[in-house]
Amino acid sequence: MPRPFLKVRPRRAPLPAAARVFLETGDDAAAQAAALEADALFDLFLARRGQVALWQEHGTAITAEWVARQPGTRPWGWWRFEAPEPRRRLGGTGTPKHEVLAFVPVYRCGIPMYWLDSSIDPGDPPRYESQAAYLARLGLLAPGERRRLGAAAFEPEAILPPAAEDGSVPPDHNEEER
Repeated sequence: MPRPFLKVRPRRAPLPAAARVFLETGDDAAAQAAALEADALFDLFLARRGQVALWQEHGTAITAEWVARQPGTRPWGWWRFEAPEPRRRLGGTGTPKHEVLAFVPVYRCGIPMYWLDSSIDPGDPPRYESQAAYLARLGLLAPGERRRLGAAAFEPEAILPPAAEDGSVPPDHNEEER
C-alpha cells in the first residue's frame, strides 16, 4: 500500500532586525543602523525589491506585535501594502503637490507626503483623521484594540509646514526631495 504524502511546511526564515525596522518604519537610515548594530548586511536595494514578499511573509506577525505596543496605529508596511485607502482630510488650508503639479501621489501612513509648504496656513493647517479613527471607520481595529485607546487617539492630526532654523516657514521645502 502506498504511503500518504506528508505535507511539510516550509520553514519561515527569521526576519533580520534591519528588515523588521524597515517594514515597521520605512526608514532606510534606521534599518541601516540596525544592520550595523547586529553586524549584519542588509542591502536596502534588495530589500526594496523584496518588500512585498517580506511583508507577505512577516506582515501579520509584525502588525500584531506593533498593535500590542502601539494600539490604534499600524506599521509603515501595513500602510504601504495593505491600507485600503488614504486617510480622510477633515479640513484646514494647504495643497498637496499632486493636486496641482505633475507629482505622483505619495502617502506616508495614509497622508500625502509632499505639500506646497507656502500653501499651508500655520493657523489652520490641513487636518486628517487619526490612524485610530481611520481604523475604526473601516472596521480594521483588532479585537479589544478600541478599549486600549483614549479619546486623544481619535483626535485629528494636523500637517504643519517644516520650520527653518529661524522659525520661519521656508517656501516649498520637502525634506524627502533632497
